[in-house]
Amino acid sequence: MRPLSVLLLCALLLPAQTTTRKSTRRKATPAPAVTKPAEAPLQVHTIVSIRTEGNKIYPETGILGLIGLAQGAQGSKPLFDDARDRLLATGLFESVAYRYQPGPSGTGYALTFEVLEISQVYPVRFTRLGVSDEEATAALAKAIPLFNGKIPPTKPILALATQALTEAAAAQSGPASISTKVTSDNPADLHILFYPTGAPPIVAEVHFRGNKILPTPQLQLAIHGVAIGTEYREPYFRQVLTNAIVPLYEARGRLRVKFPTITVSNAEKVKGIAITVTIEEGESYKVSRVAVTGAEPYNEDLLAMAKIKEDDIANFDEVRAAQARIADNMKQRGYLRITSTVDRVLNDEKLTAELTLRVSPGAQYTFRKLIIAGLDLIGTPAVEKRWALEPGKPYNAAYPKFFINRIVEERMFEDLGGISDQPVIDDANHTVDVKLTFAPPKPPEKKDKF
Repeated sequence: MRPLSVLLLCALLLPAQTTTRKSTRRKATPAPAVTKPAEAPLQVHTIVSIRTEGNKIYPETGILGLIGLAQGAQGSKPLFDDARDRLLATGLFESVAYRYQPGPSGTGYALTFEVLEISQVYPVRFTRLGVSDEEATAALAKAIPLFNGKIPPTKPILALATQALTEAAAAQSGPASISTKVTSDNPADLHILFYPTGAPPIVAEVHFRGNKILPTPQLQLAIHGVAIGTEYREPYFRQVLTNAIVPLYEARGRLRVKFPTITVSNAEKVKGIAITVTIEEGESYKVSRVAVTGAEPYNEDLLAMAKIKEDDIANFDEVRAAQARIADNMKQRGYLRITSTVDRVLNDEKLTAELTLRVSPGAQYTFRKLIIAGLDLIGTPAVEKRWALEPGKPYNAAYPKFFINRIVEERMFEDLGGISDQPVIDDANHTVDVKLTFAPPKPPEKKDKF
């Protein structure tokens, strides 16, 4: 028997279900008005403190200026949301969040904005905009929030920058449209370049004036292979001059060579531009002192190996050759990652140069094992017996070539197709394996029969 409570519940439900089915056949009647629950009152309190966290590129005062909120003003969650959105809209931040809590006295808001800045920021460069670099920089400083000479390549920032530069250029009849790209004049100098939209000027001719020590044909020969046919940008072209022309003068002790002016005009006989470079060759300097540092206890040996004589012309071809000799010597001692730089202190009154070769040897590598490929069971032990480098000893980078030459000169093997060496360098453990590959003899060439 069912419980009485269940039966009573069914009796109550059945009339309601019947009424519902009938109501679908009648004309619909308006639903009774639903009373919405009252919304919670907006919590508005005074901001008793406001600060930022996570910023490394931009100062806190600058960020707070963009937020639009200040200590002593009224604050609420909608106002904090709006401030967060304003920061994100600048294009300077990867993310922005905030938190708030009661102030020290238990009243008001202690507000903190947590920011993650876009870390990839680059310096700006300008070319052919029709305004000076100073004017272009001033236009960016006025348009871009927290501008400090570097900007991230985000759409909001690039849009602001392009618009500001377009307006500045238009005021002086500059280009009507400006483009931008991340580029570099050398691998270590990534920057954001602003330039007129359209085909860039191409270098067709390079001329020199002011040169006396070096003839113009020699200068043109040095520059043409790296400049002709390239897009002209003055910073890049000056880098080309530094790489191609300056060493020619430094080989003659002319250590103060300058290029004070570079003028650009349309080439007369070919399509492109003609560049005229003014050269100040400067005076010739002599070596007053030379030293080697950083490679203790080998400094004195390396100094003698440098073979740079005092009172001679400061010929930097010889200085670079000295650096190469020092590098080869240190590699024979096992220092495979050696680098060196040259510091020079010039005395313009005496026309002398103090030279210091600063050597950075890096870690010393040791020989680990010899690997031989291409020989049989008789030839392999014979080669291993003659190999003189011992495991655990400093690795001599010149020894494998010396060893191969000795085997060839002594005719240890007949009819070899050649011997090659390959160092297998382990930078983590600073060890080197050497693999010698003995190639089989080449088959004789077939001669055509007539």
